Amino acid sequence: MGSCRNQQQQIGVDVGDENLQMKVANNDDLITEILLWLPVKSILKFKYVSKHWLSLISNPQFIHNHYIRNRPSVCGLLLHKTSNPYNPEFEFVPLVDNATGAPFISLTFVNDAAEYKILPRPNGGNVISISLAFDPLKSPHYKAVSFLRCDGYVEKYQIEIYSSETGLWRSSGDPFTISTGLIHDNIVYWNGAIHWVSWWGTSLYYNVDHECLGMMPMPPLPDGCRERSFRYFGESHGHLHLIQIYDPDTTNFNIFEMENDYSRWFVKYHVNLDAATIAYPEMIQKYVDVSAWNRFAFSILSVVHGKEEEDSFLVLHIPNKVISYHLKDGSFKTLLDKLPKLDGVEESLRYDTWKYYQHIESLSSV
Repeated sequence: MGSCRNQQQQIGVDVGDENLQMKVANNDDLITEILLWLPVKSILKFKYVSKHWLSLISNPQFIHNHYIRNRPSVCGLLLHKTSNPYNPEFEFVPLVDNATGAPFISLTFVNDAAEYKILPRPNGGNVISISLAFDPLKSPHYKAVSFLRCDGYVEKYQIEIYSSETGLWRSSGDPFTISTGLIHDNIVYWNGAIHWVSWWGTSLYYNVDHECLGMMPMPPLPDGCRERSFRYFGESHGHLHLIQIYDPDTTNFNIFEMENDYSRWFVKYHVNLDAATIAYPEMIQKYVDVSAWNRFAFSILSVVHGKEEEDSFLVLHIPNKVISYHLKDGSFKTLLDKLPKLDGVEESLRYDTWKYYQHIESLSSV
């Protein structure tokens, strides 16, 4: 209760007086206000103080208010190590000095039905992808967006929405026709919408609240290129980022950011990894086949936008390590050294932007 006592003292309560302590203990508004200032780790411990405190902390409105009050940033990444859908394993990469550690190492969903919820199948069509739309700042409820191919058609599709409030799927809008090329392995939820980028066709976004489909503009292709070369597409702290690299021998590239109104992508950061290749010579591949994609061994795991602009950084996976690159001053440091070897994997550069998940500490639970 040390943290709670400190909060009580800060607001002028004499905790040495037993009568005042009883008044504080019986004042739900005061207890709630104190708890709202505490970090997630402390609150999770206080859930065991009493059933009454558990009830206060588990209240959806408290969870919502705590998230708004603290607006937590990404504190770590979970790298997907295996492809076993029934027992996936993860490697945890801490991104901040005070990270509490891995929330889990594996997810054994099939062993505990309380850890997950089985959604009913969408109403019709062939499911291509299902995406989660969840923003704790807006609501404790979530929606799932299913992208389906209509039965009997090659390029005709339908959007269906599942609501955690109703527990039902329903069609959203009319079927639509688009060209192929959408990437369904790296779908991003940002700005209240689901986003799909395309290798060569039209990139799309679907606004979940307004249930409307729109075309997302893309940066122009270099001369002579007929297909896009995505190295990263993701969201961080309310910002949507995109990285395209077309030169296999470069360590210099731009990070694009999308305007909130979808008017354009603009260059937010320029990255120069030359100094990193000197500090980490293992990034330079000694034996490169002429058909090899990149002479430099690195994959981009995440663009992390800090609460302050100057705190933003890039997370890179290089052979056997994960490092960060500070986007303001170009400095770098090792985040995770000597990654464990995996059976059947010869090359240690095995994680990419499609196999990681952001870890944000919050009380929210879907």
